[in-house]
Amino acid sequence: MTRLPQLTLYQTDPTNLIKSLKMADKVKELVNNITKGDNSEKEKEFSTQPIKEGGVDPKFAAHQAHPGPAVPKDFNAQEEGTKEERRAKAEALNK
Repeated sequence: MTRLPQLTLYQTDPTNLIKSLKMADKVKELVNNITKGDNSEKEKEFSTQPIKEGGVDPKFAAHQAHPGPAVPKDFNAQEEGTKEERRAKAEALNK
């Protein structure tokens, strides 16, 4: 004959059970208040932002937002030496 395992039920303190049920009721009440009438008034409160008419054309706004690396206006990149000297230096470095 096989024996089935016994199930034990843990009884909690009735005062703790009553407290947790009261807390659950308060939570349900708060949720109902939020989802019902109080929320509709909050949804009606909104504001619009003014649109600037004299702004930048939106097609080119991205290009103006990222102008590239900062380069001074008087930047003059000078090459060192003549063409033949640069070739000779390149050949010497590539050996």
